[in-house]
Amino acid sequence: MISASCAQYERLGIAVIEKTPELFAITKSLGDGRFCGHFAHQAQPEYKGVLSGGRCVAFEAKHTDAGRNRPR
Repeated sequence: MISASCAQYERLGIAVIEKTPELFAITKSLGDGRFCGHFAHQAQPEYKGVLSGGRCVAFEAKHTDAGRNRPR
């Protein structure tokens, strides 16, 4: 939904915001589609871009299907 919103902002000339890829290195295959690995670089904001007028924007995107009153 976030990427679709960013695409709409670009179509409307409001902003150009792109998702930052996270480089992941696979170190060992465990078979059956499983593997060991690690992120290759220090994390960066998930989305970065420029708003109309030149102001920069960067943000993280988080999601959960759990309700707020979920026991911990």
